[in-house]
Amino acid sequence: MTNTEETNPQNQSRIGLGGLTRPAVIINRNATLTRAQAKADYTWTGSYRNGKPVFLVPTPKVISKKSAFSHKGLCDGPTFTLGLSCFFSCLFCYVSSLLGRNPAVLRIIKETGLAFAQIAIERADPMPVLLSELVARSGQPRFTDPSDRRVMFGSPLVDVAANLPTARQTIAACRLILKKTRWQIRLLSKSALLRLVAEELKDHTDRVIFGLSTGTIPDKLAM
Repeated sequence: MTNTEETNPQNQSRIGLGGLTRPAVIINRNATLTRAQAKADYTWTGSYRNGKPVFLVPTPKVISKKSAFSHKGLCDGPTFTLGLSCFFSCLFCYVSSLLGRNPAVLRIIKETGLAFAQIAIERADPMPVLLSELVARSGQPRFTDPSDRRVMFGSPLVDVAANLPTARQTIAACRLILKKTRWQIRLLSKSALLRLVAEELKDHTDRVIFGLSTGTIPDKLAM
């Protein structure tokens, strides 16, 4: 873990967004880890959003070129995600089962004693990685075919507008993707901040598709 701060400064639970209890974060360095988990790095930021402690993990990639979401009609294969664990806590969330073997996620869970639904995990400094995935070392875009109008989905793991910092990061990622490709982007969120994302991307209305999930907007109903 790269962050030297190991505990919540107050070392106690607090009430966060929507009346959710903020869990205290205490890092247990004596937790039993596998070799892969011990090598997995993460940072406890010391901050909370949506009532959840925020952790950062290294960013090996932002884009996945193939996804099962294409079978659901949400995209043509590619997806992008800026986090591993969402700021919301929907009861029907499937992500914990997808990341059940991720070493960094498991290390955070083991060393904090918190459940997957109690933590939020973002990718650290994802924009340079995203740029490298879109642009070759020569500086030329990797995807130059003007007929390549694939639909990319964001995000298969986290809500793209769960809070203001997350929405702003989504906006930055979308602008980069729209600038360096001819792709279209489908964004799905249950947050009203999706409207802010739409306003900031209004110059690309022909290339961005917005979907608002209204089934369980309040976290209390989703838990």
